[in-house]
Amino acid sequence: MSTRPALNPRRCGSADDRGSVAVAMMVIMIVTILVVALLVTAEFGLRGSRRGGDSANALQLADAGINDAAKAITAHTTSFTSSGSLGTAGSYSYTATKDGTVWRLDSAGTDATGVRRRVLADAVDQPIFGNAFFGLTSVSLKGTADSYTSPTDTCSTSPASGVVGSNGTITFTGGVGARNCRGGSWTYPADGCSFNGQTTIPAGAVGTGACPPAPDSFTTSEKFNPPPVVVPTGLANEGPFTCPVNGTIPSGTHLYSSATFNGGCKVGAGGDAVLYVTGPVTIGVVSGNCKSVINAPTGACSSPFPPTWYQSGWTSRLQINVAGNGQVSFANHALFWGVINAPNSLVTASGGGTPQVDVFGSVLANSTASAAQFAFHYDQALRQQFNTGQYQITNWREEPVP
Repeated sequence: MSTRPALNPRRCGSADDRGSVAVAMMVIMIVTILVVALLVTAEFGLRGSRRGGDSANALQLADAGINDAAKAITAHTTSFTSSGSLGTAGSYSYTATKDGTVWRLDSAGTDATGVRRRVLADAVDQPIFGNAFFGLTSVSLKGTADSYTSPTDTCSTSPASGVVGSNGTITFTGGVGARNCRGGSWTYPADGCSFNGQTTIPAGAVGTGACPPAPDSFTTSEKFNPPPVVVPTGLANEGPFTCPVNGTIPSGTHLYSSATFNGGCKVGAGGDAVLYVTGPVTIGVVSGNCKSVINAPTGACSSPFPPTWYQSGWTSRLQINVAGNGQVSFANHALFWGVINAPNSLVTASGGGTPQVDVFGSVLANSTASAAQFAFHYDQALRQQFNTGQYQITNWREEPVP
């Protein structure tokens, strides 16, 4: 009887099995370490992201404090402090320090998690007449713009403030030969162009016979929105006003339904003339050289202009405010000294071909007629004489929290 050979019994815990277990445990350990590392990295990333978000929130809060301070300036005459909150987002506190005509603003924002950031800025009252000419919607000029400070500085270059500004486009139509008083290597009709409420200078706006390049031409983030012309309460309407040849423009504040100025008209010795007009304004009636000279300082009409025509501050003596959309029209070859605040009006010039007009002072209007060849001579004293009460933030920068 044959017998079946005996089978070798299975050996437990062989070297091969022990090696497989060790490898498996090592794999599990490595995977576990990787998972933990990923979790830790993700956690740090989330913390960093949250921290970055908190820091950004704190900066926005600090900026909100700057804006709040700028709005509060009109209620104060001396330095002040205040604070505010944006609900669950956090809070801010600020200090506004008066430094001459400039307010120095210092604001700290604190996020809900306690993160703090600090912003400093300056606030300056925007002048109504901060440009030689400003067109709220657009500007199309065949003329030029320069500035002066006195009879000995009739074509100022330091600073040069013959700037044309607009919330829209600025176009000079006089061709490449159009230059202002600076001449020489200055091949531009204006000292500069201000494109308000825009982030970039429009293509084609800069070049010979057009706006000069940056930094003389520049942009601002906010549009210029001057306060509307409001007739003072209780001011009686005196009907249409016509100043006769060589007549006197009455001093004081007056309201007219229209205003016409003949050659030789001049503000009287009693003080400034502040005129509100609800209808059209006509500056000069007769065309021709030296025939429509309105509110000139001392000095006979001649070419070149006498230095006495560049008296600093003289232009503020005649202030014309158009309360409505009445057109402002200049006679051909008119010469005018004053300021015109006509935010809803078209400014134009009468006469065939290319009528020429010289304006000493400043004009704020809705737009201007492209055919008119205006030469604007900006009186730099105006920048400090008429303000909007709207403070513009400049020199914004972040500083370390003390």
